[in-house]
Amino acid sequence: MVGTSINREISQKASQLSNLRYLSILFVFFLTGTLLFGGGGREIPQREPVTALEPEVTVSSDTALLETGPVTRYGILVLPANAIIHKEGVYTDGTEELFVRYTEEEIIIPGNWVTSVCGSTPVRFTLDNSRLHYAYSSEEGWFVLFDVPEDYKKTCDFIERFLQRLRYFKSVAKESESVPFPAIVEVPEG
Repeated sequence: MVGTSINREISQKASQLSNLRYLSILFVFFLTGTLLFGGGGREIPQREPVTALEPEVTVSSDTALLETGPVTRYGILVLPANAIIHKEGVYTDGTEELFVRYTEEEIIIPGNWVTSVCGSTPVRFTLDNSRLHYAYSSEEGWFVLFDVPEDYKKTCDFIERFLQRLRYFKSVAKESESVPFPAIVEVPEG
């Protein structure tokens, strides 16, 4: 009987050790999970679902940016048949495209173009295919033609500011061959 009692006691101790080993493994697993995933009764912050942002469409801005150019082109379409060499730049103001053409070749402006002023700048202009075409002739002998949408509200502001910046850049340019179109033309809506 003593032997059975000892066997039973050994069996219970073995069972307890086995359970202890099992509990130790569970404890280590629980502790590891708690450390990794931050248990301890803290609330897990909820995140808002991620949605794709729609690109912002700018209708109007305070600046016109030079998108391309100046590049050398031949022939100005709005003038009678010609092969005038000129530099062309394309500006964007919001969604509006503004074309600027600079040349040092003499331009004969057709007689049906209207004589006007933009601020204090004398210009001639015409309307063709929903685009306004302005021509400016400098006292130094160079010409700038502007091609803007008919409904562009800041035409004169753009023309005056562009010419002001162009004159400045031409005065400080080291090479007389280059035409320094300004990269940015400030045209606040006034």
